[in-house]
Amino acid sequence: TVFRGLENGIAIPAFQRTAFGSRLQRAPDGTQALWVSLGGSDCGDTKPDARCERRVIWRTVEGRFDAVAAEVKTAATR
Repeated sequence: TVFRGLENGIAIPAFQRTAFGSRLQRAPDGTQALWVSLGGSDCGDTKPDARCERRVIWRTVEGRFDAVAAEVKTAATR
């Protein structure tokens, strides 16, 4: 569970998934990203034992967190 802190000091659950692990990664600019290890349909797979790693991002327009696949860098995007 990832909690969202509100201005009044209350924290509410804002992202809940069955996860097999998580980690924080610091970018060169000092920002941090939360990564979670997920399985099955959260990975776009029908096999329940499938595993993947997704980055948790804040979707401002929707006002919610979401898990997104890592961007695959190709020669054109580097």
